Amino acid sequence: MDLTNDNTNNPASNSTSLSEDITRDEMRWNEKIEDLFVKYQAESKELADLHAVQSKRKKRYYYCLSIPSVLLPIMMSSTTSYFGSNHDYSVLANSIGYLLISAITGLNTFLGYGQKYTKHEEASTRYDELYREIESILIKNKKYRLPADVSLEHILNKFIFLNMSSISV
Repeated sequence: MDLTNDNTNNPASNSTSLSEDITRDEMRWNEKIEDLFVKYQAESKELADLHAVQSKRKKRYYYCLSIPSVLLPIMMSSTTSYFGSNHDYSVLANSIGYLLISAITGLNTFLGYGQKYTKHEEASTRYDELYREIESILIKNKKYRLPADVSLEHILNKFIFLNMSSISV
């Protein structure tokens, strides 16, 4: 076997077969691209705010259903110890209390306000991060920015991913 440096059969070794993409011109920033970034920034801010509002609303519902399911058993135990277990209304009060607790807990579980609240909060945070990332791109002078096509692809992919993976408002 000949170990000499014979690159005649290797097309990658020829200087004429090198990729022409190495010397490509970068997409320049222009007003149209900046307007597109401003549009994505405004939509990201709007969606972040909408998800924040939904998160607060779902959190409020979650607390309204969770707190009574914790407080009712405490109240039931204190009334049973106060009145005694042989009182005429003790059995009725306990039955109504357990019925209310199970109804509230079932409703809270079925509606899933806890999960919805955390998903909206996460979506709000992610959209706000995208908003701030676009803001950090636009605040720089054009000569210090990444090429427009690279930045546009990154932001667009992130925006599309967020729209596809986030809970609906």
